[in-house]
Amino acid sequence: MGQTFVRIYPKASFVGVTKKGTTYAKQSIEKDPKRFFVGYDATTSTYGRGYLEFDLSSLPKDVTIVSASLQLTSVIAYDNNFNGKIKLYSCGNYMDANEVIWNSLKGITNLDLISTDMQREGYGKALSNEALKITTKNAIGKKLYLAINHVDESKVIRFTGDIKDLYLDIEYKSASGETGGSTGFPYIDEIITSTVDNRLLSFTYPAHPGDTIICYCKVVNAVVKEGEISWTYNSDHLRRIPNKSDNDFKRITFVVKYTHTNIRSEIRAEYGVFKAREEVEIEGKPAKMIPSSSAVYQGNKITYTLDIPSNIRDQVVVNWEGSMLLSLLSGQGTCEAVYYAAREGNAIAKATVSYNGQSYTVEDSSVRIILDPNPSTISYNAIKNYTDISRYDRVGSLTFGSEIRGATKFQWYGGFPVEYKGSKTSASVTVDKKHIISKGFGMTIWVTASNDKESVTIYYFVSVDGVGGLDPTI
Repeated sequence: MGQTFVRIYPKASFVGVTKKGTTYAKQSIEKDPKRFFVGYDATTSTYGRGYLEFDLSSLPKDVTIVSASLQLTSVIAYDNNFNGKIKLYSCGNYMDANEVIWNSLKGITNLDLISTDMQREGYGKALSNEALKITTKNAIGKKLYLAINHVDESKVIRFTGDIKDLYLDIEYKSASGETGGSTGFPYIDEIITSTVDNRLLSFTYPAHPGDTIICYCKVVNAVVKEGEISWTYNSDHLRRIPNKSDNDFKRITFVVKYTHTNIRSEIRAEYGVFKAREEVEIEGKPAKMIPSSSAVYQGNKITYTLDIPSNIRDQVVVNWEGSMLLSLLSGQGTCEAVYYAAREGNAIAKATVSYNGQSYTVEDSSVRIILDPNPSTISYNAIKNYTDISRYDRVGSLTFGSEIRGATKFQWYGGFPVEYKGSKTSASVTVDKKHIISKGFGMTIWVTASNDKESVTIYYFVSVDGVGGLDPTI
């Protein structure tokens, strides 16, 4: 049985007050970018406090509140004075922005409902405790008013007002103890999931890729018409198919998509202001490793691909391993890797696949590395190579040039950080990430690799959060 709850969104036209000098203004999330803040916005020299109004008048007064949870999600804004420590207070019904309302939104010391730390920009958190539950219960049939303040108002945190990131979830039971609303009041009781042969899905009886499953939303005290139930599901896991003509409007039918690991997929139903959710257990199928060829010349490249469907590739992290015979050139972290065939012999490629918190190892030993009767001189991955790093990823280093084979002389050029003290005539160079980030505009370097037959120039562009690493040849 799934959880039965109602999701309420705040009044969008008034979500806080700002103060700049003696001027006060409302904060709103009615229009893009749908954001509000608490604390001090250093870019505009403005202070902000939050105000959330939730209309609970549609809930019958005799329901039992099982839990109340306020979802908040911060925005990535790269504020130098970011701090995620906030407090949540119960407050009055406010309709304007002025000095009196501003002071009221401060809240009373030691009477906060919740004190929490949002930890970092872009962080989402569901706030829930007994105090919020009781405050919500007292507002059933009326409206709930909440104030949000920063613990240190010289700091700032910005929140998104998008409906997927800002809401109040209330889990409830009827007066009789059954999940749902009061007697005679239409409400969702539960969601039931089963296969087409009526076998109920559970942890011990999961769904499998290719299965057809049916979800039934049990609505009490109502005759459901077409379109009155709104369904939400993960289309990466499930593909919806049309119901048969004899199905009623409380049902939805899916085919389970491929997944290589065991996962849980959430299905939600909405009927009026009432919602329910159910998690479907899906037992996955591990991927296979496919080489681009069964044989490769020593000194050449070979590609290995995991047969993972495109709909989940961006959610998969792959750790490819090198060996004495195979040297990894590119593709680390992705579903496709390029190796350099370093020595003659039977090659073994290995990879650890991670997805949805689970990992497993795949390997292939079908490739034979053989000697090339007409070997090339200098080999490399690409003339132009691009890397992007996060401004927060300051630990570790990047190595350039290790993929070049067949050259005997090297000369490095370009915008190395001033802190770099390594050789510029070595086969490869290693630069600390923190030094690249400190440059402020990425890094562009290049190497001229040569032997007694030929010479080639290879470029490496490093950007920071998509900025910098410019191409000098353009």
